[in-house]
Amino acid sequence: MKNLIILTVIFNFTNLFNFLSAQPKPDLKISEIVSPPASTGSGSTRWINFKIKNQGNANAGSSRVRAFVSANTTLELTNDIELGSSAVAAINFNTTVTTGISCNFPAIDAGPYYVLLQCDANSQLNESNENNNFWNLPIQITGTPPAPSNNDVCGGIALPLQSSWSYLLTSNFGSSTTSTPTGLGISCGNASNDVWYKYTCGENATYTIQGNAGTLQDGVFALYRYVGSNCNSLAYFTCNDDDGPGSMPKMVVQLVKNQIYYIRAWGKNSTKGTFGVCIRKGTYSNDGGIESRVTREKMDKIEIYPNPTTGLLRIENINLLQNIKLEIIDIKGKLVKEYSYDNNAIDLSELVNGVYILKFYQPEKLIIKKVVLQK
Repeated sequence: MKNLIILTVIFNFTNLFNFLSAQPKPDLKISEIVSPPASTGSGSTRWINFKIKNQGNANAGSSRVRAFVSANTTLELTNDIELGSSAVAAINFNTTVTTGISCNFPAIDAGPYYVLLQCDANSQLNESNENNNFWNLPIQITGTPPAPSNNDVCGGIALPLQSSWSYLLTSNFGSSTTSTPTGLGISCGNASNDVWYKYTCGENATYTIQGNAGTLQDGVFALYRYVGSNCNSLAYFTCNDDDGPGSMPKMVVQLVKNQIYYIRAWGKNSTKGTFGVCIRKGTYSNDGGIESRVTREKMDKIEIYPNPTTGLLRIENINLLQNIKLEIIDIKGKLVKEYSYDNNAIDLSELVNGVYILKFYQPEKLIIKKVVLQK
């Protein structure tokens, strides 16, 4: 009798699961680009029209569509730049609608790129297929990006003092190499395609100036003091290459009240891209940056395998670090799993097939890995 009850419960749960799985669901897919543009200018605005079809067997509620510019056909939220988004009204099943997005292309270097269009970008809908929301459109970026306003010292952008890591988002696209004014010594390699920022110190204190990666992944900062009667009269203070998150710079410095400081930023090996800059009062590493570099070197040793994986993912060298937080992000930017432990393996088998971003956190440190799940 006991075994019969257990079998009955299992049978009922199986039927319930099958019933829920068979419920009608919408399924949005971008089916066509209307008059696709072959090219657009760097820093231009271009309207892109396209069709979205609900090929599911249930009506779809309202949702949102987004566009990104990417160097490849895979959305990488840490690298790709959002061009714009628009709301999409409810779509009945087996119905196609035409809509569009005003895409604001950044001032980036000329070359071949992709516009990645993503329907149901905010994961508002419970779709029968969550892996067919993307369309990639090849596009050629033409022209030369305009020079940024902070291309030279005198145009340095004023940095606000922050109480948290709130970064000023910027880039060095279109920049040229500064002609060396008085006092510009460099001990962190050759500066090229540099841009400038300035900060007027309000209090004698220790400050941390830190960069955050965007499409520019390896940056360098140099700090100068204003010592003359014009913005070209500077005295070199210090520089930093890799003490910040990833391969970005961090400078921990003692600044003087009412002194004007200039920060020069560029990409290592003449690279260009988007990045963030932030200045905070205080010290955010135990020994002025040395520990952060040691920790970064340990985090750089973290490896994941196999990749692609069928579910079980092994994490090599995670035991070198403590207090690790791991987030798993799906291709839509949604947090799907979160861990706070130092285990050397995780199981992804309950997730749907697709590309996932793994973010390993320590205080003030971040390393990002990408994994493909193919069950």
